[in-house]
Amino acid sequence: MNLVNYLSESKKNSLVDNFILLIFFLFPISFLSSALLNFFLITISAYFFYYIFKNNYFSWIENENIKIIFILWLYIFINSLINFNSIEQIQKSFFYFRFIIFFISIVYILPKLKINFKNLFFFYLLISTFFSLDVIIQFLFGKNIIGLPCQMDCQRNSSFFENELIAGTYIFYIGFISLIFFHFYENKKIFFLFFLFFLISIFLTGDRTPFFMGLLILFLQLIFRKKFINLLLSVILFLIILSFFLFSSDKIYKRYYSNTLNIFQSSEVSMTSLNWWNDRFNQQNLFLKNILTDNRKLSESDESQYFRLEINKLIAGDDETIILKNLNFFEIMQNKDFILILLKKISKEQNSVKKRLDNIKRINQLRTTNNTSDKWYNFLLDSQYGSHYLTAFNIFLDNPIFGSGLKSFRIKCKEYDQINTVSIFSRCSTHPHNIHLEILSELGILGYLIFIIMFLSILKIVFRNIINFRAPHFLMLSMIIVIFIPFRPSGSFFSSINASFFWISFSMFFLLNELNKKL
Repeated sequence: MNLVNYLSESKKNSLVDNFILLIFFLFPISFLSSALLNFFLITISAYFFYYIFKNNYFSWIENENIKIIFILWLYIFINSLINFNSIEQIQKSFFYFRFIIFFISIVYILPKLKINFKNLFFFYLLISTFFSLDVIIQFLFGKNIIGLPCQMDCQRNSSFFENELIAGTYIFYIGFISLIFFHFYENKKIFFLFFLFFLISIFLTGDRTPFFMGLLILFLQLIFRKKFINLLLSVILFLIILSFFLFSSDKIYKRYYSNTLNIFQSSEVSMTSLNWWNDRFNQQNLFLKNILTDNRKLSESDESQYFRLEINKLIAGDDETIILKNLNFFEIMQNKDFILILLKKISKEQNSVKKRLDNIKRINQLRTTNNTSDKWYNFLLDSQYGSHYLTAFNIFLDNPIFGSGLKSFRIKCKEYDQINTVSIFSRCSTHPHNIHLEILSELGILGYLIFIIMFLSILKIVFRNIINFRAPHFLMLSMIIVIFIPFRPSGSFFSSINASFFWISFSMFFLLNELNKKL
């Protein structure tokens, strides 16, 4: 079979048509590089306009689902015009359009090209299996098949993604999407075996969120299909398999047990520790000032005190102290300029400690006044995630209707230094690590309502067609449900990689509905 026959069920496609089919076949590979991913999305967008004008194909505009997502894009763009004066920010919002085109291309244009969907998803299955096997090899040997090492002391196995720790997320989306192959080759046992295989490989990546999402999908799949006996057997099987990996590997145990317990612990040190550091800085400061003002000869006792007070640890290779990195005690202490550098560093560190102490005192006073000092939820508010969530929620309260603008959390978070968390200095990030709070804080209630309407459009399809659903339908439905679980940690919903993962999943559910009409 030649390449054209493999890509398409029709020999009438042009060279351009076959090229775009090849792009869709290779799309899972694009996640290896943000530049490659954006190239694929831009290529698909260019082809979209080429196709609709060449074939005068505009009937898709009448589809109510298309109207909803067009309204979403238009709202995001207008919202940016309202919230930003930056051309760069407005451009980012405008080019979110490429994901809308991506959705339309998958659901309404690909079927017109007579793409061989069975071969497409079989190819995706091969790619996902290859990545999953590579993760297992990296877990077992510390390196993948081309010698790339594991990450974070081998608590994370990233396969070909190296420092980009998205292997688990990748297998979650592309691996589970590849199981649409069983829409054409209906074998429930093999479908379920591949599902378990992908879930185990996600577990071995050390990527906790997609793993727990995968577990929930497993339960939803079996509940939707009323396979309660299978549910019980699956739980038992998984407990055995995961217990084996969990207790046979210190790295896995630390990642899934020890580190998970620490997720919702405060990212801030205690007042006792901060006071200790403040005293230590005072001692360091006094020692260096005595050296600076005293012309006596330096002794071994001075050197001993220098190390006892850990002044050497102030030399961390940053911009301020890098000049001192390769000098010894006597070389540093005999130069007044070098001593002044260290005094400046101590002053900076001490100011940071003072701010942290003042913030903890503020929080304790606030909670005492409000009688909330002993509330159970304080441990959540005082965690790093809690500081993100609380910041995003306050941004939403200040901008309830329109939000603060797409990808604005990283900017706005700096303004919220009086929120109710001791981890105030951990509040800023590129995103708030929760889909719902990200949408609410950046797009407001209006933007959030559009996403709710999109979700309701899926439920409408479910109620109309559930009698004809097969295992892949329930899988795609389960994926969309767990993506929008309210309290789960998440990456930035609007980044290129995460947006691509979401829109390809969202598109596949609608595509399956279109394919069902032809059966």
